[in-house]
Amino acid sequence: MSQDVIDVHAHILPDAYLEAMRDAGLANARGQVVGDGFPFPVWSLEDTLCVMERHRVRASVLSITAPGVQFLKGAAARRLARLLNEAMADIVRAHSTRFAALAVLPLSDVEASLQEVGYALDELHLDGVGLYSNVDGVYLGDPRFERLLAELNRREAVLFIHPAQPPAFAHFGLGLPSPILEYPFDSTRMLASLLYSGALARYQRIKLIVPHGGGAVPYLASRIARAASAGFQKGVRTAPDEAMRLLRTVHYDLTAMGEPGNLALLKEFVPVDRLLVGYDYPFRPEATIAPQASTLDAFEGFTDAGKTLIKAGNAMRLFPRLATS
Repeated sequence: MSQDVIDVHAHILPDAYLEAMRDAGLANARGQVVGDGFPFPVWSLEDTLCVMERHRVRASVLSITAPGVQFLKGAAARRLARLLNEAMADIVRAHSTRFAALAVLPLSDVEASLQEVGYALDELHLDGVGLYSNVDGVYLGDPRFERLLAELNRREAVLFIHPAQPPAFAHFGLGLPSPILEYPFDSTRMLASLLYSGALARYQRIKLIVPHGGGAVPYLASRIARAASAGFQKGVRTAPDEAMRLLRTVHYDLTAMGEPGNLALLKEFVPVDRLLVGYDYPFRPEATIAPQASTLDAFEGFTDAGKTLIKAGNAMRLFPRLATS
């Protein structure tokens, strides 16, 4: 069953962003930019459009991968976030049927982030917001992010939370770049943080997307849910059944979920209307796209109608502009 898809997990790497990272010392000896220990690939908009054509990607949702603008602080972070948001808005204006975009924020400064949310959504008309699983080592359930989450909830915004390198990574990283093992685990910590703080329950109007199939959450969900009401729980106590319900309200993209066992686990964990296609191009190379698509096509656990929802229907509900285009 082949059909056009909407890819909710695609990144841009403008020259100005790469130059800012190099200026901050985030490059290897060859001058290649390195983020969270991972060498950044070559990117161009023209190449992205060609890849989309070759793999029947009807539209892609653009965002900025980790570390976002977190390697800068103060006015420099604000300027870079504004530049990137305007760059994404320019791409969307030029190719309105092919792209949506998620704003990047200067997250070390919540007040500045709130101002950028207003500009990005009200002036640039971006389609949602991108955050990261932790900000300077602090997870999103922390009270310092309360005003930001409340504003996104008020707006009923789409919120895509990309994993980031966890704090103290040097002590347990095994010498690997953090995306290899720790990105899935940091998404898991982030969702646990939102659940245990009560934020996942308070802000249910946020349309939350977590990539990579939610990391380890589908496997650990019952364990996470039981801990939500445990005696040692210092945050908001939530009954296990309610905790599971809340975890199942999240949308999960299928980035790197290229094995039938991945899909089987997600099928048992969440309803089909919570799953989305994600290819993570250009960080996952083009050669990974066709096998991932073929795995979904061949998977017998979803009906054809369910696969249609995963490939495009669920994304059109989250990004209605793409549905009308």
